[in-house]
Amino acid sequence: MMEYPCILYKLDKREARHANNAPYQKSKRYQVTVMEQEGTSLIPEAVEDLPRCSFERRFVVGQLYHDVFNLYF
Repeated sequence: MMEYPCILYKLDKREARHANNAPYQKSKRYQVTVMEQEGTSLIPEAVEDLPRCSFERRFVVGQLYHDVFNLYF
């Protein structure tokens, strides 16, 4: 059973730039979802303040607020 608020994350995409037939720069994109019951916590703002993070969308399902972000490493 999950307790709210919570943060879910998953590896969403991997990219590599190539030169001379070899990768020289790799990056990973994670999809980070903040789930909460009230939709009023400061957690989504704190996640959005992380370096290389961008807001994707917000939606509500079954009385749970979901804030989705893309985080690059």
